[in-house]
Amino acid sequence: MPPPDPLHEALAATYPPRGSADQLRERLLTVLRDASTAAGSSFFTDADLVEMTGLSRSTVRRAMDRLQAEGWVQREIGRGTFVGPRAVGAAATPGPEQPAGGDAGRALRRVAVASFRLAGTTTLETDWYTAALLQGLDRTCHEHHVAVELLGLTEMRSDVLVERIRRSRPHVLVCLAPGPTSVELLLEAQRCGIRRVVVASARTVDGVPALVENNHQGARVAVEHLASLGHERIGFLNRRLGAVWLHERQHGHVEAQRALGLPDDEGLTCWFAPPSGPWEPTPDDTAAIARWLERSGATAVVCGTFYGALALEPAAELAGLAVPADLSVLAFDDHPLLRSAFGGRSVTRLGVPLGEMGGMIARVAGSGQDLPPTTFFDFDFIRGGTTAAPLS
Repeated sequence: MPPPDPLHEALAATYPPRGSADQLRERLLTVLRDASTAAGSSFFTDADLVEMTGLSRSTVRRAMDRLQAEGWVQREIGRGTFVGPRAVGAAATPGPEQPAGGDAGRALRRVAVASFRLAGTTTLETDWYTAALLQGLDRTCHEHHVAVELLGLTEMRSDVLVERIRRSRPHVLVCLAPGPTSVELLLEAQRCGIRRVVVASARTVDGVPALVENNHQGARVAVEHLASLGHERIGFLNRRLGAVWLHERQHGHVEAQRALGLPDDEGLTCWFAPPSGPWEPTPDDTAAIARWLERSGATAVVCGTFYGALALEPAAELAGLAVPADLSVLAFDDHPLLRSAFGGRSVTRLGVPLGEMGGMIARVAGSGQDLPPTTFFDFDFIRGGTTAAPLS
């Protein structure tokens, strides 16, 4: 059965005689979104499009292959080409995919978030990072006509996540803190023509735009703040982890010390044991950090993460050091636990602008604009009550 006349008229009105496979796909999308279509109704075959547009068979095939992979059309051997489930209602009356009011006719763009931070005992209630980014998305999604869904968590099998994205087919996939288990999901999104964005502390994935923390900038801000108060021996403390971002923070710390002419001997760095369970410090951790404080002569310490600061609190007490009178403390991460530590004080800290990251994702999803390969975000400096001038 040939396609109905309105489809022929719509294509003739939108498609020039010549063009690339991408141009043909965009014009066909306009037809699928604007014309009155029903699931399973007849659509142009490859042969129809070759005859109507004058394009080569290979160009038409590439455009239609992509539309089929994205769920816009279905091609059946011996029967023809039909409207796929994704096209149905794409430009109909306002509904869950389309806002009403002055923006009626502008379809919502859907963003799916896969959080690879939520593992083990970490949940949305305890993972401040994921929650803050989702809040940033939520605050701006209405303005940019974006809907947000949580695709899944890292402990799910990769095949489950892949099947979900095949069914959901969002416009944009966002992977938080991607690791090895996220690669298959990102590849499937690419095959489906879904735009991809990675939000990471340091890890990036080839070919996928990344929003990344500027760890060297954060370390420089930390050291410069403590140096401005008069500190010279500034230590760096954290658990021994293989994370690239943590080593970037430590390297940035050393670079900032050298730039200011401050001591940077190895004795000012302390890596305590990696966790075997919860993040809370063990008695052995506390004793080891206390010995390091006494041995290093540090009057200020930069903690590479929030759990470094939580481990430092009992160690400073064991070493007989009062914060901030005897020891100034500054930590990476704007974790809720750091807002009341060291005797109820708010820790001076560096916060990732996660809300700003979420807002950028919403803007990009709503506008369809491309992101550069890497976008760095500077840390926000949050002054608390744990840094002060050293005792003379």
